Amino acid sequence: MIQTFRKTIGVLTKEEKRKFYLLAFFSLFISIADIVSLALLVVIVGFYTGHALPSFFSVLPLWLVNKESFALILLLLFVFLLKNLAGYLHVKTQNNFVYNVASRLADNNLFNYLDGSYTDYVYADSAIHVRRIGQLPIEFCHHVLSNFQQVITESILVVLTIIAILIFNTQLFILLFVFLLPPVFLLGYFIKKKLKDARFNIKTNGEITLQYLHEALSSYVESNIHNRKQFFVNRYSTYRQKLNKHLTEIQIVQGTSSRIVEVFAILGFFILITINITSGSKNGVEIVTIGAFMAAAYKIIPGIVKLLNLSGQIKAYEFAIPEISLISEAIKKPVTNTQLRDIRFEKVVFHYEGRTILRELSFTITSGDIVGIKGDSGIGKTTALNLLLGFLPIGKGSIYFNGQPVAESERKQFWNRITYVKQQPFLMHNTVLANITLSENGYDAGKVDYAINASGLQPFINKFPEGLQKEINESGKNISGGQQQRINIARALYKEADLIILDEPFNELDPDSEKQILEHCQQLAQAGKMIILISHNAHSLTVCNKMINLHAS
Repeated sequence: MIQTFRKTIGVLTKEEKRKFYLLAFFSLFISIADIVSLALLVVIVGFYTGHALPSFFSVLPLWLVNKESFALILLLLFVFLLKNLAGYLHVKTQNNFVYNVASRLADNNLFNYLDGSYTDYVYADSAIHVRRIGQLPIEFCHHVLSNFQQVITESILVVLTIIAILIFNTQLFILLFVFLLPPVFLLGYFIKKKLKDARFNIKTNGEITLQYLHEALSSYVESNIHNRKQFFVNRYSTYRQKLNKHLTEIQIVQGTSSRIVEVFAILGFFILITINITSGSKNGVEIVTIGAFMAAAYKIIPGIVKLLNLSGQIKAYEFAIPEISLISEAIKKPVTNTQLRDIRFEKVVFHYEGRTILRELSFTITSGDIVGIKGDSGIGKTTALNLLLGFLPIGKGSIYFNGQPVAESERKQFWNRITYVKQQPFLMHNTVLANITLSENGYDAGKVDYAINASGLQPFINKFPEGLQKEINESGKNISGGQQQRINIARALYKEADLIILDEPFNELDPDSEKQILEHCQQLAQAGKMIILISHNAHSLTVCNKMINLHAS
């Protein structure tokens, strides 16, 4: 548990650590205030019903301890108001702290995903990333970070209670130790055994559940056309039920803890009463000790049970700590403002899973070139682009930018000089304008107009009274494939990069639209831009002044 605590604290920033400890001790203060205020309530109620006040109340002025006056009860009301106001402020501050930490971690997780490995993007299911970014930070903050704060508070309260018992009656402490230690060990073993499997299954089944849900949501057409709706529902439901089963087990363990400890406390009470009856009042256990035992037991029991439950939750969700720790800080990678003037591949080789995808690929691109890449599907055309962009490491050979050899990380520094239109259009649920600029914080109106006209998007925009503010649904489901491609081409042209990569950009476009964009590509090349065009359409490649023909290795 100590090692887990150190790792948890290690995730926090310096300011977050300070707030963590302050809020933990503020919680302790509120808990002590609750106990003191309840004791004060009992005393004052007794005072108004005929009992004398304890001697330490003698320091109060007579007008305040007058039974005919409302002053004392008003003072009590004021004390309770202050205490509960402090409690409200603590709850508010605590929740703000937890969600602010969760938000920072989620932001860092998303940034690190976007800045991370291309292979993770390709080969890891999106459900894993969704859970890591959207759920894991909140689970970590709720079930680990916040629980450690409560562990600090409850541990101190239990220790203070034990100290008070030792001062009052050492015999009472021994009785409590004898009767409460067995259930604590029993519960600790029980919780550890139950949660060992649960915590692994919560993580695994949670990821699979999200994966199957995403696939079901994407299968609207296929599930209906192929009459497979029940298949998608069943595969999601199966893992959802497994996840719920393990979550239920955790709740059962937490709910059972207090019952077991309470049984042992009552057993201790029974034994003390039995001793008192059989031994006689003279040699038996004093009734004051019995009463104190029950009072102390019912004070310690909730604290111990809460500590056990908190520890159980921390154990169940500690799997989140390594993933959070690995991505606790987002680091921005350097970029270059150097113009990209030429690119050269020299005998570049790329292997994947023991198979040679590219064998000694060599070519040169300079400013003003339109280079076509052709070849059968799966031959490595997109792989060559991914090597150029630094998404993948080369096996052998060299890649040169501006005459200098560049490693994988160095190629990434030129991303701000490159624009890329992929085979599958990327569209987010936002306006046409935001999908072109990928920004909501201002834009260059002149560049937007240029990109719209060059991509042939203007007639589409003119159809809607909202114009550029036309809302595009997730993945562009509410517009045609051709309009999706035009928006992606407009985005590429808006960037004004040195290198423009077009990977099968005309699949959904009519011949006239394709011709318009190709003519504009020629104009860009004449202006000194480099253009790489991948297409299965031989006619599209006629504008190229250089050709790369990939063959099977």
